[in-house]
Amino acid sequence: MPGHETHLALVRQVAELLAPGGLFIHSEWQFQRSPKLMARVQDWHLAGLDAADLEPGDTLLDWRQSEADQAGKPGLRYVQLFSSDELAELALAGGFKIIGQFDSDGAGGNLSLYQIWQKQ
Repeated sequence: MPGHETHLALVRQVAELLAPGGLFIHSEWQFQRSPKLMARVQDWHLAGLDAADLEPGDTLLDWRQSEADQAGKPGLRYVQLFSSDELAELALAGGFKIIGQFDSDGAGGNLSLYQIWQKQ
């Protein structure tokens, strides 16, 4: 599973590609804001993993799709739920300043968190 170090490496790689003052605009899915999506959270044992071996935010969702050889079993999707604190830490460690953010998408207009980071 990608963990904090992988996330940080990605942020630093993005920073290397941007000139000072450049913008990194991204969105993070906020599925925890939807009771319907939260009902799709699955236990890690279905993927042969122990939740104790994972990091905060690692989540397994039922993706309501099965492979042909997996008839009757749900498709599974790994997702990372980033907290605002984790994003702030990643931005700072990667040499960025968060200069804007807003929620959008989904029926309630809040299923994605968009952030604008500026390279320092």
